Amino acid sequence: MATIAYGVEKVKALQHALGGSLPAQAGKQPPLRLEKFVAERFKVLRAEREEASRLAAPIRDRLFSHIPKDDLGVKHSLQETRKFFKRRLKRKIPQPETMRIEPRFVTGSNFWFKVPPYDDDWTFNPPGTVAGADKVAGNYNMTVQESGDPSQLRGPDAAAGIAVWFFCLASDPMQRVAALLDYSDIWWDNAFGYVAHNDLMTRIWVWGHTEQNWVAQSDLQPSWSDGVGWFEGHGNYPAGDSGRIAIEARFPAEAKNWYQAWIWSAASVYADSGLWGSAASAILFSTSVPYIFFGSLF
Repeated sequence: MATIAYGVEKVKALQHALGGSLPAQAGKQPPLRLEKFVAERFKVLRAEREEASRLAAPIRDRLFSHIPKDDLGVKHSLQETRKFFKRRLKRKIPQPETMRIEPRFVTGSNFWFKVPPYDDDWTFNPPGTVAGADKVAGNYNMTVQESGDPSQLRGPDAAAGIAVWFFCLASDPMQRVAALLDYSDIWWDNAFGYVAHNDLMTRIWVWGHTEQNWVAQSDLQPSWSDGVGWFEGHGNYPAGDSGRIAIEARFPAEAKNWYQAWIWSAASVYADSGLWGSAASAILFSTSVPYIFFGSLF
């Protein structure tokens, strides 16, 4: 195998020499499809959780009905609980540093090695949500929180990701796309008489320009789904977690076609509160993608 192109500009020039220039509107559909998917998913999650909370409320109220609504002890406990949550919600995490690597194209394996700056980025961040993506730096991050204290709301749902185009030279029913992912996160959900949920998913999705559809949709790590009720608490707070992992997916690729690989994550939290207690849930997630490559090492 021989390295034919090395460096950002030479690799980009070679790719466009082989595949021509993409239409100006080529990258418009994938972010719109992602936006539609996560908006519908978050809507369903929220509706299910609110319905479960509504059904549980009469039972919980009956269980606590012997306690006066203006009980000073309950009010004090609720205030202390919200202070406890408020301290946790102030926690910050660092953005992983991006490794500096030169892109290249290697013959023999049709091995494309891509690094930042990538071709596109995307965020789903409703008002109050903290979410960012930077295709130039090759990273994205999200902060979602929900608690019994309305002043601490950051927005319960968010998503973000980055993308890169790939020109396929030869047909391959099992084309491989892989990436290195550096990440750091802190997540937790606590319940004091109520319930909380905490969900994160990370994915590689591949968009086919000719197909005008997703040709691969793979679930990856880091991902989790957790829930607590009554007086439970789960998560990795305060130490958090960080690491470097390899992620990959395979998809059917046709020769002389363009494909766009999206690496993205979505975070969702839920917490309800009331007269008798409070719950809270939070996710702080940050990741850097030093490189994305297409081709098989075997």
